[in-house]
This record gives sequence, structure tokens and C-alpha cells, in this order.
Amino acid sequence: MFRSIASMFSRIGRDLRARRNIESYLVTLVAGIIAVVGLIDDVVPDSVKTSVILGALGLLVFNMTRPAEGKASIEDYLHSRPELGSLPDRLKGARKLWIYAPSAANVLAGPNLDSARQSVLSQRGGELRVIIQDPNKPQAVALLSEQLDKSVDFQHQHLPEEIANTLKKFATIGEWNTPGRFEGRLLPYSPGCSMVIIDPDKASGVAIIELYGWHLQSTSERMSIEIQQAASPRWFGYWVEQFEFMWGDATPAAPPSRTESYG
Repeated sequence: MFRSIASMFSRIGRDLRARRNIESYLVTLVAGIIAVVGLIDDVVPDSVKTSVILGALGLLVFNMTRPAEGKASIEDYLHSRPELGSLPDRLKGARKLWIYAPSAANVLAGPNLDSARQSVLSQRGGELRVIIQDPNKPQAVALLSEQLDKSVDFQHQHLPEEIANTLKKFATIGEWNTPGRFEGRLLPYSPGCSMVIIDPDKASGVAIIELYGWHLQSTSERMSIEIQQAASPRWFGYWVEQFEFMWGDATPAAPPSRTESYG
């Protein structure tokens, strides 16, 4: 019994956080209050009781006319790169952007980097954190290159070269005079997936985890898992924590950009 009650309140809590069925809960609450108070004669006028009853019946009929909401499918959370949409669209209004990728060559490509500069880095307190592989760990880089570069049918990138190019980009970004702060770090080995986390400290945050797979025609076919903080605080928090562990273990690629501290 107690478990059922706890489950009911848990469901109500999820609905309220997602702003679902608000009107139903409101009418139920008012009806419950009037029912309890109505046990005392003449406290609640008959006209009020009638209004509440008619309102509840009207809401019931209205809800019956609503189309049934489709259940969320696993396909709603799994995407290829093209299906994820553009990063600039996701960064509108964002304040923090955390990235791990072996070279971050694609996620820091021109339009994406421009968008990060115009959104995240344009704000005081904005954060752009990027982790890539440490080129001073050649065995780890060689193994990852074997997995990533040579596992696609149509290879057009070479991990060691892309890491070197990204390090140059780190130096360039570090020279920008922006209100937000950039820092790049180097990781000794790969966690087995790439990560893009937008606004890790907000209810609107989202984490995108890309799995490498074993053999593909191109990298655009890789499967990504999209985890919204509002939909799954548990697993969103899990990946935020994983990134923070990685950040702590990674070494600075260069001095942080000349802006305010993280605080």
C-alpha cells in the first residue's frame, strides 16, 4: 500500500515537473478540498459544489476528446549525426558547452566554433571546455586511430593530424578577448565515446553521447544517445559527472584564455 502511494506521488511529481495534466490535478485538489469541507453542513454553498462538479465533468469530457499521446520510443533518443540537427541551433541561449572528442575536429569546425564564440563565449561566466586526446601518448593515439580512422570505408581524416590542428585552434581561441572562458585539456586515453554537454547545470541541459561502433561507411553513421536533464536527471547527471572526472584527470593543453575565472 505504502509503495503504491509513493509511486502515485512520484508520478504526480514527474507530471508537475513536465507540466503535464496540471488542470486535472488542480480540479482534483479543489474538488477534494470542497468534499472535505462539505462534510460540515452549510460551509460550502450548493452553487459552489455544483460549479465544481460541472467543471470536473467538463474537464473529463474535454480530456476524452484529446488525441492519445504516443509513448516515447527509443528512436526519440537515438540519432545519427545528421539527425541531431545543427550545433548552432542547440547553442542558442546556452551558457556552458563541454566537449570531449578524440580530436574535436568536427565539433569545432567553422560554423560550430563561430556559434560557440557568439553564444557561450560572449557571456560573462560562459564556459567552453574541450578535452581531446593527448598527442604525447602515442600508443593510445595509435590504437584509437586504428579504431576510428581505419574502421570506416571512406576515410578522410587522420587522428594524429587532426589533434595537431585542434591544438593550433586551442592556441587561437585562447587569444580571443571574450567575456566567457575557454580551456582545452588532454586526456591520456579514450573513454570509448564522445560527449557534447550543453548547460550541465541547468534544467534545460542536454548531453549527447556518440558511440564509435566497430565498422561503418562513414563517421556520420555513428549512433548518438541524446539525454535531456528534464527527461532523465539520473543519467544526465551520470554523464556530467563522468565529464568532470575526465576533466580532473586531463592535463592543460595550454594556459587558459585571458578572461575571468570559473569561480
